[in-house]
Amino acid sequence: MVATVILLMVLHHEQGQQPSLLGALRELATRWKSLLAGIVIAALFQILLSPVQGLVRWWVYLFWTGTEAPDVLKAAVYFTFIFGFATLRLWGMVAILIFALRESYRRSVSVPAARSS
Repeated sequence: MVATVILLMVLHHEQGQQPSLLGALRELATRWKSLLAGIVIAALFQILLSPVQGLVRWWVYLFWTGTEAPDVLKAAVYFTFIFGFATLRLWGMVAILIFALRESYRRSVSVPAARSS
């Protein structure tokens, strides 16, 4: 929910508008159907990524404690693990929310009436 509000505030800023919490909440209320679906999917993405991250964490732990690798390599693996999953979570969240927001814009465009013949 917080990520959605922040995304809406960033988009207001990009459009040359003054970003505000109230403005973002108004837009969230206007586009709630699509954005709620996006929020649910983003939450599921985060939840389903947790076991994968836990498994990789275990491998990193085994590598860290069970090998005689140089400390520089161990630190590089640990750094890659931490920032890799942080980046994956951030990009996944932003991608899902932007897709939901685009869908809400598509749905808000009025469809022209078919011509009568």
